[in-house]
Amino acid sequence: MIHKKWLVSIAAASLLVSGSSFAASAAPVPGGAENWAKPSAAKIQTYKVEEKLLYTKADVQWSREQLDKFQNSDRYKQFFPAFDLQVHESVDTRAKMIVSNLPGAKFTRTKAGYTKGEEIKLSVLDISALAQDRPYIFYTAWLNLLEDHPSISLSSIQRYSQPGGSLNDLSGSKDLLSRNGFTNAEPLDIKYNRLGLPLGFDDLFKQYPHQKEHSAYKVKSYSLIDSKDALNAFKTEAAKTLHDSFDSEKVQFAVTFNKPISTQVLKNSAEKYDWSLNQIYAAGITANKEEYTISWFDSDIEIASLLRLQQEGFTQFNLTELEGTATVEGLNKLRIDLNPDVIEIAPLDEPAPTGIHWLNQKFLNQ
Repeated sequence: MIHKKWLVSIAAASLLVSGSSFAASAAPVPGGAENWAKPSAAKIQTYKVEEKLLYTKADVQWSREQLDKFQNSDRYKQFFPAFDLQVHESVDTRAKMIVSNLPGAKFTRTKAGYTKGEEIKLSVLDISALAQDRPYIFYTAWLNLLEDHPSISLSSIQRYSQPGGSLNDLSGSKDLLSRNGFTNAEPLDIKYNRLGLPLGFDDLFKQYPHQKEHSAYKVKSYSLIDSKDALNAFKTEAAKTLHDSFDSEKVQFAVTFNKPISTQVLKNSAEKYDWSLNQIYAAGITANKEEYTISWFDSDIEIASLLRLQQEGFTQFNLTELEGTATVEGLNKLRIDLNPDVIEIAPLDEPAPTGIHWLNQKFLNQ
């Protein structure tokens, strides 16, 4: 059951979506066509619940001159802007939720190691949908597990897609936009121990449950899907690959839904479908039909409930994509039970598949 006081705290997070500001911690940064990924304007805000929860929000935009440098007409030469969020001074801080209205937003995580904190990358894949001088937002909720004083750096980077391969960073393209942490974050008048968080929410040993990600984590590129026909051909091939695979084979997978799916399907799903979820995506639709991408890494259904319809102002909130590892047999059970749009699989030693909800939005709604 979702605790009402926790929902009140998340209601405060909805102010980020509506544009209300907390602590302005960075002035607009200059940008230009020669450095096309770095926003022409950026505003960074942070606030906290005691020393336990840190919220970081960025408003970013690009000029017309910069957008002209984004290459989206040549499917073999796709460059796009991205952002890097890196934890410093702590290996015990975790990203619990990411929200953005950037078109084609996809998130990847590099787990914390022994000496380096967690890292999140946000890639803006649908660059043709970007509008000049329009502010876009993304914000993250971070959990501080121990009594550290971490900071989060936000940098812009240039990425490119390798046709038939993976998404990659362009070497030397990182530009620091801000670095903020608990020390200078605006405090909220909320007590962490009164939030009624789920059992194990801040347990140090339950943050990466059964999730096995490769040390050099890469996700697939879908730059060759440049039309509705190409999208349908991809889905046909994905279905054939799943059908022809052995039931006992352990694979990486990405499931994309094309109809409203409740987060209730996550309950007891690990036992039912023999899978381990690495990442979950949902879409929140506002009254004016604007879509926000919401992502989190915990399969606990309480995490999905960090955003509620009433608190966030969404008129719809549904699962769109699931990513992780599973047996082929388990994925076939899911296919029969839920009839998803597509299930893509890949061997464990190849770049990981990722959901294609953004491609459905791009080509099927035209």
